[in-house]
Amino acid sequence: MRALPVIAVLACTPDAPAPEGGHPPPGAQPLQPIVGRTKVLGFTSPDAQTWTPAPAPIAEQFVSLGLWAKGDELWVSGLDMAGMKSAWDRGPWDRLLGRKIRGLVYRDGGWEETSWRIRDGDTPEFIDPQWHDGALWYIAREGGFGDPVSAGRRNRVRSSDGPTDHYEAVGVADPSPVTFHGERYVFVTEHPGRIVQLGGDPLQTIQHWPGYSVPFATVVGDELWLLAQGNVNGRRQPVVRRSVDGRRFSSWTPMLPWDAVRNCTSPVMGPAEVGWVLLCVDEG
Repeated sequence: MRALPVIAVLACTPDAPAPEGGHPPPGAQPLQPIVGRTKVLGFTSPDAQTWTPAPAPIAEQFVSLGLWAKGDELWVSGLDMAGMKSAWDRGPWDRLLGRKIRGLVYRDGGWEETSWRIRDGDTPEFIDPQWHDGALWYIAREGGFGDPVSAGRRNRVRSSDGPTDHYEAVGVADPSPVTFHGERYVFVTEHPGRIVQLGGDPLQTIQHWPGYSVPFATVVGDELWLLAQGNVNGRRQPVVRRSVDGRRFSSWTPMLPWDAVRNCTSPVMGPAEVGWVLLCVDEG
């Protein structure tokens, strides 16, 4: 994989209880602090079990990762924090062209910068973009500052096909829709810092997991994998739990060795010619 100039990822969510596994060996030394910009780190695996880090960051200053496998491509959407006025351009061309979504595309073994346009004139501010079945899912918020989960406002889960509102709750963020065994589920972060699984039409709560955040759901073989960020020995790192029926899940387990990176948040993964690609954000 090759590095790209200036793009990154950030997640401001509460730490979580340590999941099973991932403990350092006796006498191990802690990682030294990493100073600098946030970086999107890439890992590859032939089996989604053992991960090899890319030799350089995939991007810098790119936050709130979403990923969709479209044919042989991976579409990575997010918020560009690299000096542009906004990930969502709100200039005079918005009404004609729609708002611009910054992103990355993985094709032919490398990463390319890209952008997409969508039309949604009814949403003052939207964040946490995630493609699913040709539509962009995102959070519509009414403005304000700070973490959208803890800001105390009612946010909406919305998609660009329509556009359509799917769900509304205080502090809802990070929508990750997935289709598994013919059913659509949507995983979200919700106040006060938990992952909620939604299902049905209209969407209703199925279950929730406190202390974890920024979910990403994907299908691996015959299993539904739910990735998230959790606290592993005091560091926010990728964790995963698995399900064969979409309702009963295994325990949270770390995805990377305990000393692979200090903080790696907002994890996403998808298939590639190497097997699998895992991305997450080193917050610096």
